Amino acid sequence: MAVRPVFISEDQRPYGPAQMVDFTWYSGFSKAQKQRSVASLHECFMRKFPGRRVLEISSKSTEPLGVALSAFNLKSARTGSSRWRICIRRARCSAAAAPTPI
Repeated sequence: MAVRPVFISEDQRPYGPAQMVDFTWYSGFSKAQKQRSVASLHECFMRKFPGRRVLEISSKSTEPLGVALSAFNLKSARTGSSRWRICIRRARCSAAAAPTPI
């Protein structure tokens, strides 16, 4: 067993409260083993919070949007003054190939 936080998006503060979820961990380095662990986490979360949807934001996600939003695929750019913007490559989610600020 393992315990991991799952962040739930809300329309008001706190915008992303974390809920700790117990799930079965499958050891190993292969993508398939990591995806088994993710599936177990999602299943346990759905039992605890029925009616909620899950998006795994990870390079091992089964969803293209989750892969595009993973830390390995985010790009940052410095704009005027000291502001930063984060960009994702839309090519992973749709036909457009240009980075888009979010």
